[in-house]
Amino acid sequence: MLTEQQVRKRLDVLEEKEYIIKRRGRAGTKITEKGLHYLYHLKTKQHLIHP
Repeated sequence: MLTEQQVRKRLDVLEEKEYIIKRRGRAGTKITEKGLHYLYHLKTKQHLIHP
């Protein structure tokens, strides 16, 4: 299980890579188009490893 600080650090890294946009309150954290493309790439890569 991750601590709150570990989650915050991971979100900071994802934001630095422009995969997410962090917002406060109800706006929450949003995934960017770049983030969606990266997830698609990971899913495709994983599918090739584990068909």
